[in-house]
Amino acid sequence: MGKPRLSSVTAAACLILLYLMLHSAPAWAEAWPRGPGEIFFAPKVEYYETGHYWDRRGSLKHQDEKFKKLSVQPYVEYGLTGKDTLTGKCYFDFLDSGDGSTKGFSDLEIGYRRNFYNESGKALSAGLTALMPMGYAVYDTPSLGYGRFGAEASLCAGYGWQLSGRNGFAEAVARYRVYEGYPSDQVRGSLIFGQEVTDVLQLILESEMQWGLDNGDVLTFGDAKTVDGFYRLLKMTLHSRISITPGTSLVVSVFRHVWGKNTGQGGGMAVAVWMTF
Repeated sequence: MGKPRLSSVTAAACLILLYLMLHSAPAWAEAWPRGPGEIFFAPKVEYYETGHYWDRRGSLKHQDEKFKKLSVQPYVEYGLTGKDTLTGKCYFDFLDSGDGSTKGFSDLEIGYRRNFYNESGKALSAGLTALMPMGYAVYDTPSLGYGRFGAEASLCAGYGWQLSGRNGFAEAVARYRVYEGYPSDQVRGSLIFGQEVTDVLQLILESEMQWGLDNGDVLTFGDAKTVDGFYRLLKMTLHSRISITPGTSLVVSVFRHVWGKNTGQGGGMAVAVWMTF
C-alpha cells in the first residue's frame, strides 16, 4: 500500500504520529535523588526510521517511502537537596517523511522530582513535568510536535542489589500525561533492569508502554478532520553503558517498536554521554 498525500486523513495522521510517539522516558534510574549541588548531564543523538505503521486497529501497513528522524536531545538533572531534583530536556530534530522534511526545536520539558524514601537499596520518588512547545508550526509535514502545552505526573520505585560484587537495579515508573485539548491523555509505564557485567560495562534492558486513552480532540486542517491523536505503543530498548571515568560513561542503545496502534513500527539506535559533576 502506498503512502497517501497530505490531503488524506490517513497520510496526515501517520506522518505526524510516526514521529510524535518517539519521545520517551530516559533510561537512567529516576527513583533515586541527586545529591545537593550534583549535576547530571546527558546529551544524546538518536536515529529512527520505519517503512511500516500500525493502523488504528493494530494491523501493520506498508509505506512506499520511509520515515526518518535524527534527534539531538540534551538532558540535565540538578540536585537541589538530598531529596529534590530539577530536570530539563529539549529536542532538536531533523525529520524526513518522503512527502516533506522539517527541522527545528520541538518541545521543552522542565520537571521537578521529590524523593520520599531512599534506604537499603530501595527508593521511591514522584515528579511533575511541564511540556512546552518551542514555536514550531503544528501543520508542518511532518510536524515537530503537538503544538500544545502539557503536563506529566510520575511515580518511580526502584530496588538496587549486588550480584557477585557487581551492582544491579530494577525500576518501575508509572506516568500520566495530559495535553491542552489535543491529543488524548496517555498512561505510560516503564520496567527497567540494569546489571554491571564487567568493571566497565553495564547492560540495561528497558520496556515502555504508551497507552493513549482515546479521549482527546482531533487536530483539523481547515474544515477537514486530519489527525486522530490516539495511539498505543510498546517499545523495547537495550542500553550498553561503558564507563570511561568514575563520572563519565558512553551509552550505546538499540531500540525497536514491537507493537502499536495508530503509530510507526521500525527502530533505531542512539549514542549518549552521561556525565556527573
